[in-house]
Amino acid sequence: MTLHRKLLILIILATMVVSLDPAQAEQLSIAQLSVLPDDTSLTALVLMRERPDIDYLRQLVANLSRDERSGVVWRELDELARRSQQGIRQNLERWVNTGELERIQYLRLVNGIVLHGSPRVYEDIFNHPDISELIHIIPRTIETNAGPIPVTVADGESIPWHIEHIQAPQCWEEGYTGAGVLVAIIDTGINYYHTDISDHLWDGGDQYPNHGYDFAGLDDDPIDESGHGAGVAGLVAGDGTSGINTGVAPDATIMGLRVRQDLFTGVVTDTWLAQDFALEHGVDIISMSLGWGHPGPEDRPIWREAYEVLEVAGIVCVKSAGNRRMERNPPNAISVPGGVPSPWRNPDEIESGTRGGQITVGGIDEENNNSDVSSPGPVTWEGVLPWDDYPLSDGRSGLIKPDICAPSTNGTSLPYNANSTYASFNGTSMAQPHVAGVVALMLSKDFNLLPVEVDSILQTTALDLGEQGKDNDFGAGLVQAKAALDAIPSPEPEPDPEPIEFSNHASIVDGLTLDVVYPNPFNPWTVVRVFITDPGHLKISVFNALGQQVDTLTNSWYMKNEMHEFPFDASDLASGSYFILAEYNGKNVISRKVTLTK
Repeated sequence: MTLHRKLLILIILATMVVSLDPAQAEQLSIAQLSVLPDDTSLTALVLMRERPDIDYLRQLVANLSRDERSGVVWRELDELARRSQQGIRQNLERWVNTGELERIQYLRLVNGIVLHGSPRVYEDIFNHPDISELIHIIPRTIETNAGPIPVTVADGESIPWHIEHIQAPQCWEEGYTGAGVLVAIIDTGINYYHTDISDHLWDGGDQYPNHGYDFAGLDDDPIDESGHGAGVAGLVAGDGTSGINTGVAPDATIMGLRVRQDLFTGVVTDTWLAQDFALEHGVDIISMSLGWGHPGPEDRPIWREAYEVLEVAGIVCVKSAGNRRMERNPPNAISVPGGVPSPWRNPDEIESGTRGGQITVGGIDEENNNSDVSSPGPVTWEGVLPWDDYPLSDGRSGLIKPDICAPSTNGTSLPYNANSTYASFNGTSMAQPHVAGVVALMLSKDFNLLPVEVDSILQTTALDLGEQGKDNDFGAGLVQAKAALDAIPSPEPEPDPEPIEFSNHASIVDGLTLDVVYPNPFNPWTVVRVFITDPGHLKISVFNALGQQVDTLTNSWYMKNEMHEFPFDASDLASGSYFILAEYNGKNVISRKVTLTK
């Protein structure tokens, strides 16, 4: 990408958009900035010149399990942001003190800063040497061809047709229900009061008491006020407490990340901030049924880079294809960022190009026909730097999208304004959470499946529909939950727990043995049991995945030569991975990881 500084008006589109005039971006000069009234408030994204090094991150996590990768990637991105933004942050603090810069939000995933302030702020930083781009962000109300989800009690069986259609109940019978898998819903919020999800929501501790965050409203309450996100969450993990099993993975844990003010309005930076949050807090899956129809030219590279990072971090990202079959033609029919390549290259994809981290989902009806609205592929990244791949010109075929399909008509899910009834749901927004739910089932069988492994299993076990092989209507075919789980080797039986000794690199610390940490995983209590063979001073501390100390179990106490037990109460902590560090007579040793599941 040419590193040039500019200020762009980006027209932000939401999921169910109609076709608008293609002139979505207007470039403003520094002269135009200077004539704006000083009391004008502008929201802008500052992109730093130094970008995340994908190859370096990939090497860094190469020997780590999937659940260990997100913490390592987050720490590296946080350090990159601190280092590369140091100079510009000093400038910005000065404007905060004058009152002309009202809000600063730091982005690690795309190494940027979201600002809300006066034109004078942007004039000051316009030519800063560490900045590659300056993009002015404007929310826009979009017309829609669909109203709010009607709140009607669904009649019929306790398991809706679309859940049966993808074989989910057969997976439940084998004990795979998504338990222990954390799914972030990036949408209009969630209805965390509904009985069908209220007992398996992410516990954010005192800092995030409402199971997520509201980036549109800048508060800790991601309650859904329009119905879309509530429906998506119900299709991922509704457990049937009130009578109907709407969810594919009824025991998966749900995190709500609200990025849209309503069904029609939102800004793209809120979605990137939500992805940051998901990465920081160690989610396993990102479920997103929203998109943009005509993004600015600077938008697509940011999305592709972001999903490359999320894939390296081990997060499986699933997105709807969009509902524009009758309104937009390929290569612009799939809503952005649905055109980002998936992690795995299907053999039917013949054009050259690197991979990404986005699994895109199209829709089918009860008869396995292509949905009337499901957006078709292909897409192309021709001319989008630095990739410039999947060409579509001169008779080339571009990138096949969607990657897979799922039911998208006559669906039943959860409403946003009632807590024990059900609602109808349709479109590829319905299809996407079916696949996200299947991924949760897969991870409940093998928690350390990497995104590329998940993607390959989904596509190779799908029921082929339409043209033979992967095509631009159905992708690889209809997702098949039972077949996908059957393709995953059964886990080896857990051996009886054996004593685990603390070690300092390769050496054994004399006098100290960690007998057991049990239970593990735990909620909210576990016990660290150590056996002291030689009396000495022992300190045991607990750290989160970011390296921040969260508790001290002993503080350099003098211990006799006997068995000692130290309870660890994590009632006020969020779900995730934690590490125990012991200091014994001045030597640092680290135990194995413990996992808190709430």
